[in-house]
Amino acid sequence: MAESPAQKPESDNRQKNAGVHLKRFEKVLTNILPYVEPDYVCLPSQDESADYDYLPNSARPQQDRRRAARKEGQIRSLLRCIMPLVPTNTKCTIVDFGGGSGHLALPLALMLPNAVVCVVDLKKHSLDLMHNKANLVVEEVLQNPEYTRFRKSRLSESGDTMNSCGRDGMKIAGRDGVLTNLFSWHGPVESFHQGFDLGLALHLCGEATDVALRRAGDADAMAIVVAPCCVGKLSTRAMNPDVYHATGSNQATISYPQSSLFCRLISDQDDWDKLAKAADYSNELEFKTVQNAPRRTAKFILETDRRLFLQERYQYKTALLKMDPLESTPKNDIIVAWKPALAKIDDSLFCERDSECSGDVETTRTQLAEGTCSAGSTNWTEEEEAEIMALIVEFLQQTRGTAEELKAFVFPTLMGRRKRKLIHYVASKMDLAHWSVGSKSSDKTVAVARRRKRTRIE
Repeated sequence: MAESPAQKPESDNRQKNAGVHLKRFEKVLTNILPYVEPDYVCLPSQDESADYDYLPNSARPQQDRRRAARKEGQIRSLLRCIMPLVPTNTKCTIVDFGGGSGHLALPLALMLPNAVVCVVDLKKHSLDLMHNKANLVVEEVLQNPEYTRFRKSRLSESGDTMNSCGRDGMKIAGRDGVLTNLFSWHGPVESFHQGFDLGLALHLCGEATDVALRRAGDADAMAIVVAPCCVGKLSTRAMNPDVYHATGSNQATISYPQSSLFCRLISDQDDWDKLAKAADYSNELEFKTVQNAPRRTAKFILETDRRLFLQERYQYKTALLKMDPLESTPKNDIIVAWKPALAKIDDSLFCERDSECSGDVETTRTQLAEGTCSAGSTNWTEEEEAEIMALIVEFLQQTRGTAEELKAFVFPTLMGRRKRKLIHYVASKMDLAHWSVGSKSSDKTVAVARRRKRTRIE
């Protein structure tokens, strides 16, 4: 995955980019990539999450169809990593850090009757939602003969559900033999000091993911599965509300980078901040484009730092994977860590290289070497230009000669900075008026309109 920079190569990539203006984070990538090899691996078989299809409807996401499908893609991807790590017919304790309303914990508690599943969350409202959903699941299971197999957890059969946990402050979510292995614990991640076997985190915000990783390492957990989120908050300049609510202070509790390798390669804190900001990429329309490969590579670097830290401090073996499908979320990286002496898994489970996902790093290396990296943010294809122009032309034709002729066409939000620049560029070529709309990132877009004819005064 990485090699030690005992001495930096004399022929540094920066020499190849002489005369080319690179963004700050691209310069950081130029210095780091010679020491890091892309090593994404493929997700385990879909068979590992097959039981998910037979769960009660109330145990699955209930949002609108599109959002539910995306959330299910995230859940299935994590299940494919989790299920092979869980020992068969053996009691184990699974902690879902930041598990909120139970999107992941509810299916796990049903699919793993031998396991105790505990959701740890700082937000009581989210845990209340989880308990409400658990009640709905209980009712559905008790009323439907099809779900008889979910009516008793193995733990409740032996009558020692609570004793098997032995943890203060945990609130049981189920009843009547259904979901009696599911619990909640209200409080910050750093205050959860009880032992467990498997630590999980699906989109735990910013440094909270690293707090969870440390909790798992300190507990000597046999395995960890996390899908990090909001890495822009790893910047020292970012104010993370989750840190404030957990600690009462805006001071970060973890210093970055974490691994010894990246501490040697990144000595300027501002370099790390720029890398984190670039890696916090969430635009759905552009997150697979070649132009944004450097930002996805920045995310790869941040997750590699986490993996190296787990290896150095806690002696875990680690793997980096992507969700399937990728469109489930732009924040689709998954880190899996396990201790071979504790997690008895097939050595080949996380070994098959994912060349498609690793290709982003190679693409970025090529762009940096050729000096085309930054140009990518404003260098559009003819197809992209034609697509924007067609939308504008359609609007102009529909409004020509009508009362709406001078009305503006406002593009959708969440198109990304690069696409907004393209709209300005195309509108300028068409000699149309164009201006930015919105102040927040989530509200920003572009409006286009015909130029008003002005009467010249002699």
